[in-house]
Amino acid sequence: MVNKKILVWISVLVVIILSAGIYGYNYYNSHKDIETMVAAIQIDFEEIISEHDGIIKELNFKTSDKIKEGDIIGTISKSDDNSDCLDKSQMTKEQKQAAAKYENAAIMYKDGIITKEEYDKSLAEYRYSSKNIQSQNCKEKEEIYKIYSPKSGKLFLSDSVTEGSKISENQTIGKVADIKNLTVKAYFSPKYKKIIKDGDNAEIKIVKYPEKTFSGEVVTKDKIDIFGQSVILKINESVDNLNLENEDAVIVKIIKH
Repeated sequence: MVNKKILVWISVLVVIILSAGIYGYNYYNSHKDIETMVAAIQIDFEEIISEHDGIIKELNFKTSDKIKEGDIIGTISKSDDNSDCLDKSQMTKEQKQAAAKYENAAIMYKDGIITKEEYDKSLAEYRYSSKNIQSQNCKEKEEIYKIYSPKSGKLFLSDSVTEGSKISENQTIGKVADIKNLTVKAYFSPKYKKIIKDGDNAEIKIVKYPEKTFSGEVVTKDKIDIFGQSVILKINESVDNLNLENEDAVIVKIIKH
């Protein structure tokens, strides 16, 4: 018959071995680096919205230029047709006929009676005949509105926004990217929920720049969703000189050793 004391000691030994194994497994997992390829650049954008209808009169910056908060990106002219400035009392008989012909052509073109080429010809003749009778007050009547940058960062103009293009109120002119405070959003297995901590150091590789490695830091953890444990990281070095876009792929390794 087995001695009860021996059984007790065997039980204690088994518990110690199991506890040591669990501790060792957890210690190993908590001290090994954790890598994921499910990560992407997150850029904070702020849209630039037109407050007026008009014509883009001037652009002082182009896409990818770095700008500061308050910089004048360009100007909008409220008047897009010099005919608004005509002093019709000075028009000759020929000029009045050209104006009437143009007005009639505009109506017929709208109704589909004439082609665009015929309409453009009439418009050109009208403008040519009236260019010498512009009112001296024309420039005073033109309303100019400045487009200000809402923040500092990198400018991205909309494709449709060029000098001379029409713009509508509430239309998006472009956006400014806060390239100094961009972050990385990464997903890890939920099993690392308690292992990954705020402030953990990380190595970050941007896929389109494989020769570069950046140091990073865990800023916060978000809720676990269908993709896994969401982690937000910041990049410590400047990336101002890189051509980065939102959702650019990234490889993240959190350093635990």
